[in-house]
Amino acid sequence: MKLSYLFFCFFLLIACKSSRTDAVEQVGLIKHAANFQLITKENYQLVQLFHPKTHQLEASFALVKRGTHPTIPSNTSIITVPVRKMAALSSTFIGMLNELDALETVAMTTSENYLWNKQMKARIRKGLCTSVATDDAVSPELVVKKKVELIVYSGFGQPFPNEAKLTQLGTIALPNYDWEETTALGKLEWIKLFGALTGKLDQATEYFNKISQEYKQLKATTKKWKGKSKLALAGDFYGDIWIAPAGQSFIARMFKDAGINYVYQLKSGTASLQLAAEQVIKDEKACFIWINAEGTTVKQLLKNDAKRKQLTVLKHRQVYSYLHDSNYFWEMSAVHPEWLLADFCQIAQNKKGAMHFYKKLAE
Repeated sequence: MKLSYLFFCFFLLIACKSSRTDAVEQVGLIKHAANFQLITKENYQLVQLFHPKTHQLEASFALVKRGTHPTIPSNTSIITVPVRKMAALSSTFIGMLNELDALETVAMTTSENYLWNKQMKARIRKGLCTSVATDDAVSPELVVKKKVELIVYSGFGQPFPNEAKLTQLGTIALPNYDWEETTALGKLEWIKLFGALTGKLDQATEYFNKISQEYKQLKATTKKWKGKSKLALAGDFYGDIWIAPAGQSFIARMFKDAGINYVYQLKSGTASLQLAAEQVIKDEKACFIWINAEGTTVKQLLKNDAKRKQLTVLKHRQVYSYLHDSNYFWEMSAVHPEWLLADFCQIAQNKKGAMHFYKKLAE
């Protein structure tokens, strides 16, 4: 009887230990981003990517430390970490890698015309990094020549050009859906993916926690302001179509966090709206603020598209744009959403003074 009891306790202990181990292995490190998850396993980390439209699991990647050989489930691509040479094909990725002091891993990136980072431009000039105009320009031959181990690109639900051939050569193509996140902190949290890829996950997590805390503190101040801005329009004409943030997009949600009363805040969608010019001209008549106008002066706006002369919002002269330094905006706003929120708060309250990304358009 006593022996049976001892065996029972032994097996109970083993079961509990196994259960605790499984629980630890299944803890997801991502709390705000909806389009990926990072899970700590016993001998590797598992990256799960979810399609932003269907929310179904699209792909899995095992981040395996160099020199180790853990057992990996089938249908899971292996990425050896830390990655020594990668193609980071978006200026947003450059902003994140810059914050992690990991630009030396970038062997290939987007066109220099879209870059703000001076260090990255210097690497291109010295031949340490190759810039490409489009994803199609990333040929298998170029990848082999530059010894690129990993390609991170903006995913649009399509395979990367020549992906099958690249996989045969041992180069993994990993889609990034940060641009489809519906909150600023969700977009920022993709820095943890780059942290895991470069062996700097702790640094990425520390950075995320710091910035998210600053964002939340600033957001809390808008409640003390007690109010919303006057009605605001966002976007601009592209031909006969007006492109604007959809109501559930991360930009529209940031408008709300800043107290901006956005005219299309109830329009469904997580990306962009495409609206007829006639509809916008009707909807904007009560607007006092215009954000993301496609120009650097009011004169330029009117010269480039005569339809803008019909916009009532122009007469209030509260027109804002980031186009005076668009590369800086795209590279840095994703990793500094607290700066972007501060700009929107300043716009909402019509305060004077320099902003991080935006400027009020002069005549």
